[in-house]
Amino acid sequence: MPEEETAENPKNLLPSSEEQSPEEAPESESPLPSETPDSPELDVVLKPTSGNIVLVTYHALCTEALTKDPWQFFRTAADFEKDLKLIKECGIQVKSYNEILTALKNGDPSVREPALILQFDDGLKSDYDLALPLLQKYGMKSTHFISSVRAAEHHKGFMSFEEIQAMRNCRTDQGVPLIEVGVHGGKHIAIGRQVGESEEAFHKKLQEELSLSKTILENALGESVNLLALPFGSGFKEEAVESYGKSLGYDLIRGWRKDLGHFPSYALDNLKFYPVYNNSDLREAIRLAYGEK
Repeated sequence: MPEEETAENPKNLLPSSEEQSPEEAPESESPLPSETPDSPELDVVLKPTSGNIVLVTYHALCTEALTKDPWQFFRTAADFEKDLKLIKECGIQVKSYNEILTALKNGDPSVREPALILQFDDGLKSDYDLALPLLQKYGMKSTHFISSVRAAEHHKGFMSFEEIQAMRNCRTDQGVPLIEVGVHGGKHIAIGRQVGESEEAFHKKLQEELSLSKTILENALGESVNLLALPFGSGFKEEAVESYGKSLGYDLIRGWRKDLGHFPSYALDNLKFYPVYNNSDLREAIRLAYGEK
């Protein structure tokens, strides 16, 4: 069973354990993707017009499985392609966070439609090398959360700003941006208030991890960034973190393994968080979007 990711037990570059505590693990393990059909059919007969927006969350992709052990926090490129093919074949919408935000601001009822948001945390190089070509092939939008100091300092295994900019320049056949980008802190540390942390240290950390990291990413890309995913989910729904984040212009302050509360200015109650592991079956996420258990 997976271990819970914390600041003291962070993910490795290609994590070997997931961010899920044993008591939160599913009652029965899904088969490894290699054990499932190439094009599994969904047993969703009637597709409802209202449902959930499922936040389908990836981290590392790799060319070959790192282990056969289940509940590992990687996805092979072959299984990722099966995921995209399944999404394409079943016809469910894939949206970006800013599409959802625009609909919320306009009071558009489309926020009640079944949909997926594909997202990648950490800004790993596999986003560019492995995920992007497949996203382009299937015309799928995705959101990538970048730890900006890692990118700025050219940390091994992480995307450069040049690669991130190249992703931002990609468009769908309709000319819509394929990739949106958000902040994932600067150094990927726990942003929430820690036990024994002084007020001065806490506020310095907020400034560096929420404000400076945003400025670094915006300057590198030449555009404003309004999306934030908190590393480890640390600081989620903490008043100091949320109020400061909103003051900086973040319209999304996303936690980890939390369904609700990611849009601080909107009470959207049909969000579902779905982390992806090496043995995940994406049919579960699609059924979740259609309101099935």
